[in-house]
Amino acid sequence: VRLFEAPGVAAAGEGDLRVRIVQPSVPQSEKWRPENRAWIWDRLLSLTAARGEDEGQRVLVVWPESAVPFVLSRNETALAEIGETLGPDRMLVTGANRLAGAGSSLEAFNSVHVVNGEGTILATYDKHHLVPFGEYLPFRPLLEAIGLEKLTEGIGFSAGRGLQTLVVPGLPAIGPLVCYEAIFPVAVTDPRRRPDVLVNLTDDSWFGPFAGPRQHLAIARMRAIEEGLPLVRAANSGISIVADPRGRVIGRLGVGEIGTIGVALPAATAPTPYARLGDLVFLGLLLAAALWARYSEAGRIF
Repeated sequence: VRLFEAPGVAAAGEGDLRVRIVQPSVPQSEKWRPENRAWIWDRLLSLTAARGEDEGQRVLVVWPESAVPFVLSRNETALAEIGETLGPDRMLVTGANRLAGAGSSLEAFNSVHVVNGEGTILATYDKHHLVPFGEYLPFRPLLEAIGLEKLTEGIGFSAGRGLQTLVVPGLPAIGPLVCYEAIFPVAVTDPRRRPDVLVNLTDDSWFGPFAGPRQHLAIARMRAIEEGLPLVRAANSGISIVADPRGRVIGRLGVGEIGTIGVALPAATAPTPYARLGDLVFLGLLLAAALWARYSEAGRIF
């Protein structure tokens, strides 16, 4: 178990706000067994309860994708326990599966909740960019008819409405990204409201100890650099980080570690040229190179 504390980092526009990432490192093979719910829940709460350098400061606690091994929005007891653990000076961003409707109209979502110190869900985001064959089966009636199915168990997720910025009083505006939603350039921020921080919740335990978690992390850091936004990345089994808008890591927990990261939230920069123009920058460079090759003396040589 490791506690990473990095005091003295320039904070965002929300004053003394600090971030505490919880990395429970629950094996994928154990996560959804009903008999394991109690110890997984206890691990999440006990890691959250540790104060460290957060004592007396406002804190945003972040749990990873699907951290809660049950439907949190329908469990008032669990929400009350979160409130007791957080207290008045903390809020929680967590991944959790969410159910809506009932019977034949029941839908499941891979969601992000913002919970306050009273155990109240203040905001919710539903993942909209789902993993085909993992979170849903494309062309389901056709493919099921020929015997194909999802690679994972369960009823499959429904897609959310699209990119959102979660605006909650007392917190910077949050751009939630669930798992591989962070891999798409020019598709990580809501154009209607630029966030102050990107919060990427993921569970990379599917990859095992190989290159996957490191590749996924490197791609997520590129989104921070492109957008000029700090990145808070909570991964169930690592790699969890806090990075500044230049992609520089100021707090990190590696693959398989159990622990927390506690740092001051870095400030965002002004929107970068890429954040404003997207791939038009590269199209312009490509056009300039093509014109140079066509009309310049040096271009004809090559």
